[in-house]
Amino acid sequence: MRFTSYMGAERRSGQATGEQRLMRAMLEDCLRSLLGRASERSVWLERDLAWITSEDRTDLFAFENVCDALGIDAGYLRARVLAALAATNSERDSRGA
Repeated sequence: MRFTSYMGAERRSGQATGEQRLMRAMLEDCLRSLLGRASERSVWLERDLAWITSEDRTDLFAFENVCDALGIDAGYLRARVLAALAATNSERDSRGA
């Protein structure tokens, strides 16, 4: 799965605000961490996974709020990322067996 396919929502709706650009950068960083090549995965993997799986909306920069601000369906993106991670882990496990 390529994370860049989810990153065009604010471009379609016009000029992005500074807050939207910050939120987009946060989301891109998280997706790169989770979906990047295993050798390049972030040391923050657990933090990023916790952020993307949380449905808490109390923080302004919570995953759900960031997706809302960018016009992205948080549930859909979360499901796609988790499916991609499961496939990657399954593939890695089958090679190691």
